[in-house]
Amino acid sequence: MKIGVWVYENQLKELEGGAFGYTEEMKVLFRAVSDLDHEIFFIGKEKKMDSLNYICVKELIQRNRILNFWRILKKVLNLKNNTHADLNIEISKLVDVIYYSKPKVVFHDIPYIFTLWDVGHLASYGFPELVQTRFFNSRQQNLFNSCNQALMVVCESNVGKKEAMRHLNLSDNKIELLSLLPSKVVDDEVVASEPDFFKLNKVGKFIFYPARFWPHKNHANLIYAFENYLKTENADVSLVLTGGDGGNLSYINSLVFELNITRKVHYLGIVKFDELKWLYLNSAGLIFPSLMGPTNMPLIEAKLLNCPIACSNLLGHKEQLSEVQPFYFDALNVMEIFNGIKYLFDKDECVFPRSYNQFSITEYRNRTKLELKQIFEKTNVLRRTWGRNF
Repeated sequence: MKIGVWVYENQLKELEGGAFGYTEEMKVLFRAVSDLDHEIFFIGKEKKMDSLNYICVKELIQRNRILNFWRILKKVLNLKNNTHADLNIEISKLVDVIYYSKPKVVFHDIPYIFTLWDVGHLASYGFPELVQTRFFNSRQQNLFNSCNQALMVVCESNVGKKEAMRHLNLSDNKIELLSLLPSKVVDDEVVASEPDFFKLNKVGKFIFYPARFWPHKNHANLIYAFENYLKTENADVSLVLTGGDGGNLSYINSLVFELNITRKVHYLGIVKFDELKWLYLNSAGLIFPSLMGPTNMPLIEAKLLNCPIACSNLLGHKEQLSEVQPFYFDALNVMEIFNGIKYLFDKDECVFPRSYNQFSITEYRNRTKLELKQIFEKTNVLRRTWGRNF
């Protein structure tokens, strides 16, 4: 079976946060499972990868003289340009199925595997970034149509699968599981590097929260809980925040200023993978009060890097972290977040940076390889029921 993996445009870390790390790691995983039974191609609009197995849509149009001739003729005659439909035909000649590693489909009429991260706009609270009309309608239409037209849907957890079945009217046997991948921050090739902020400032003991500044990430209640901890415990500790602005950063900054804790809350912006790794290995722990899941990448990264975790008690989080013992809290209860902060700072960590087991990381990646191979096997059985010219 020939599988085309779609490579998305403008895949910028600064804009996409965890989505960037995930899609980059998926490329690595696809290469790892390519074999005689399943040949992997990468497909994109621009020439961005130096690979024999890369299909560039623009070059495909230019190489196909008949397709290019009709495209030019339609433009000259002012006829409707149906290049997208033409490309459907051309790409269908090259691959049997397309795998979309993000919840965005480009060619709906070519059989595809769809990645569904969450249905937060339906399963969570009414946060503005989820339910404002300009976001909600397009998101709902995209997910409902894309999932129901897909040959197969891939979710990251059983909790996510159940939410998809409930909210998108999907059948159980159409959904397969592929464990959430960590970013390359967990790999040995990424050497931990102390951020410049720590080199220039005496920070002391700290916890950190890597999350883009969206309302559903719940920074505000974390700030209230941390301010309470500083007063109650009279502790000389810090809270470090990383991530891009999702529209809520200025509000959080104003809250920190209002509570007079600017010397104890440090915003580092978007950090590099080597700096992020340093934070995992040298912090008192990861605090993660997100109000939306079902899964979140930092929890897997912290787990694999042996970083203590205090996080919201979402069912998806409990499924992700079933092999470890984090501190769970109700993320809408400031006092419970306070207890999570206290749990991390009270843990007796004597040696920094802490060590971690690279074998467990390799083992986790091998498990996801097996899951993906099983998905491809089932896809192959489904896809061979009709030919490319159907």
